[in-house]
Amino acid sequence: MVLLGILWWVVLGSWWTQAQEWIYFSRSDDLVRMGPSGGPVQTLLRDVGINPTLSPDGRYVVVEQIVERNGRGDWDLFLIDLVSRGVVPLVQEAGDDISPSWSPDGSWIVFASNRAGNYDLYRVRRDGGELVRITFEPQHEEDPDWSPTGQGIVFREGGDLAWIREDGTGRRRLTADPFADRQPAWSPDGRRVAFVSVGRQEAGTAGIFVLDFLSGAIRRVTRVALPGSDGHPSWSPDGNWIVFDRLLLDDLFADVEIFRVPANGGPPQNLTESLELEFHPFWFGPRGLRPTIPAGQPTTWGRVKVLP
Repeated sequence: MVLLGILWWVVLGSWWTQAQEWIYFSRSDDLVRMGPSGGPVQTLLRDVGINPTLSPDGRYVVVEQIVERNGRGDWDLFLIDLVSRGVVPLVQEAGDDISPSWSPDGSWIVFASNRAGNYDLYRVRRDGGELVRITFEPQHEEDPDWSPTGQGIVFREGGDLAWIREDGTGRRRLTADPFADRQPAWSPDGRRVAFVSVGRQEAGTAGIFVLDFLSGAIRRVTRVALPGSDGHPSWSPDGNWIVFDRLLLDDLFADVEIFRVPANGGPPQNLTESLELEFHPFWFGPRGLRPTIPAGQPTTWGRVKVLP
């Protein structure tokens, strides 16, 4: 028994002290990951939902999953413990709850919900409980991203980007132009925001751009040939790279692949090159102690949860 106890603590300790860098993403409804330069893709969880967002310590992930409720499908948020593989509902009410993002200390999750009509921003503690509404504006507010340095939340407000404190104060517009801006993502140092803009480069195209948070200067990072588009940027831990998904289209074929590009611009690199739909990457790396999540045999969850 003593020997088993020692072995258990050795294994448990290795989860929290071996720091590794991974790119997590959705492959259809599966949660998968690969190294920062691509390579073999490991399947962690099957049929678990889409749009994974990892907690700052790397142990938990929030995903979106369709739930059948009262004859319709709603998007709900689920919390997964990547070590135990346990999954629990985080937010379950009528309406769609989407686009989760963690607070820097891992105690809160901000998300967008249309439970009150249009999309507004809410936050909830990691262990659930009462929701705190952040925005009350008549226009849609979506795609929140909580700054890793604790300096507030960037989000999409209509077709522009905006910033707000977690208590709903200090709101200000970051972009105000005829283009459609969305999916903002803070850099690790909190100085820049990567985002997707439609039409800023060429009419009808969606490319990746970077906004300097203090000066407001915007520069292009990717250039997309029609009819393709780029989406869901996420920064490398050192701030030197941006990973994103790219829709590839031609007359006979449609695919979504994971790419990375230097944050200052340059040729993008396809990291997946497969025939599967792979999207919404999240670049996770060491910032202190992190759990090493064993790939093992992927766990399968139901594709659709049915509630009374």
